[in-house]
Amino acid sequence: MPMIHDRRVRPVARAVPAALLVLAAACGTSPSDAPSSSSTAAARSIGAPAPSAACAARAVTMPADAVTVDLPSATVTVTDPGAQPRRALTLAPTRTQATTLFTNSLQVSQITGQQPSGGNRDVTVPLTAQPTCTDPTDVALYFGAPSSTDPALTHALRAEAGTVGRIRLAATGEVRSMTLNAPDGISDEAQSAFEQALLQTFTRMLPLPAEAVGAGATWTVTRHLTGETDLQQTSTVTAAAVPASGAVRLTATVDESPQTSIFTVPGSDRVLTITSYTSTGPADLTLDPALPLPASGGAALQGGRTLAGDTPGQQLVQKTGLVYRFTAD
Repeated sequence: MPMIHDRRVRPVARAVPAALLVLAAACGTSPSDAPSSSSTAAARSIGAPAPSAACAARAVTMPADAVTVDLPSATVTVTDPGAQPRRALTLAPTRTQATTLFTNSLQVSQITGQQPSGGNRDVTVPLTAQPTCTDPTDVALYFGAPSSTDPALTHALRAEAGTVGRIRLAATGEVRSMTLNAPDGISDEAQSAFEQALLQTFTRMLPLPAEAVGAGATWTVTRHLTGETDLQQTSTVTAAAVPASGAVRLTATVDESPQTSIFTVPGSDRVLTITSYTSTGPADLTLDPALPLPASGGAALQGGRTLAGDTPGQQLVQKTGLVYRFTAD
């Protein structure tokens, strides 16, 4: 989990599966309750700029107790610069962008001899992103009313409507940090669902290379992600076309693999052993260097993992998935 100033963002809202509790108990312990966020002050609410607006004259001001989370940086290695003509794809946002981010996460768990449990959790976040004129990598996010196909979660998320966040970008288009402040009255579960929708998206976007590239160019992106287990994320990216100016369409295959066999049960220091793990899928994004976030597109990862405790013959099999998609408003 990304971390800064010795403060974590709220824990993942999804409840710890009962199967994980059983397997952890088989090791002689059970996980403790997940910690609460220390941020309780209301986020500053400001009317979003018009989608046709240019950059902002001043950076947005966040409350003093807002939490900033540093995100893992990516290593980008060009494997083929592509055809001539080539151009540098440095991100330099100059325009305000209205977009809707849809996210969906899947976790279905089944322990040996028991019925499966779990399911999907989707969150849709309408937002307006506005770069700062003097520093286009400093971007304000104005959030609309998030929603979900789960009516209870939609109701719980309504406090986010009208709140403001802030992200810092790299010239590659990576989100390097995110600053949020939980609004008054929102539950830990709802705030966590909101934060995780953003974090899971920002850590799986496709950055641009520093070198000039042309049509057919390919590059590899690697990131180190931390959470229940340490993951190495590898994306193999292809530029479908690189016009003289404007948007670029990228396609990619994303693969995430564990760097250790240790799986930490959420909300505890108890561990299980990973005996198998897969998470892979396609990504298809259109990036416009004049916009702060992808103009359209997203990614869809599918996979699963098998976890074992100390009880012979007893294991937990989980089916996992993650989808995010940007749609221009």
